[in-house]
Amino acid sequence: MRDTDNQFDPKKYFRCNRCYLVNLEFVETYQGSDIMVNGDTIQVSRSRRKPFLDALNEYMNEVEK
Repeated sequence: MRDTDNQFDPKKYFRCNRCYLVNLEFVETYQGSDIMVNGDTIQVSRSRRKPFLDALNEYMNEVEK
């Protein structure tokens, strides 16, 4: 098994707080500091809001191509 087999694609995943690593493909909504992922509400930490929005925007732009 290669090392890359166990790694996450950093463009597809984002750590929104200390507890959760989120697959951006499954983000349903974003409102305030909360995101809805697969029916569950997860809070994005204050310090990671802007980086999260940047990552989500970049991911969405890649999907559109």
